[in-house]
Amino acid sequence: MAEKTIVLLQWDGNWADEMDIEGFSIMDKQEWTEYKKYLTNRKSEFTFYIGTNEEIEYSNGRELLNEITVTEITDKEAATVEKLFGGEGGFTDFLSVDEEDDEEDDEEDED
Repeated sequence: MAEKTIVLLQWDGNWADEMDIEGFSIMDKQEWTEYKKYLTNRKSEFTFYIGTNEEIEYSNGRELLNEITVTEITDKEAATVEKLFGGEGGFTDFLSVDEEDDEEDDEEDED
């Protein structure tokens, strides 16, 4: 049986040049490939809310991709990270951009 390739995603963002926002997640490389393809083709704007009045806006998915570092890791390395920190940590909403956001954008455009 072939082993799955695992990747460590590290997101390094910033809010208004005042606050660095970071997060990480471990995922199967195939899942990452599909999500990366989605972000590459995403043309509409989206926003991450990081506090009551703080938000990071992206004009498209490629902007977010520029802030994500991808590193292939071994099963053993993944197990160590998961043991010490869990499968994700920090600000992980960078993985939550999806089609629902597109639908909301389309509805707002109709108003």
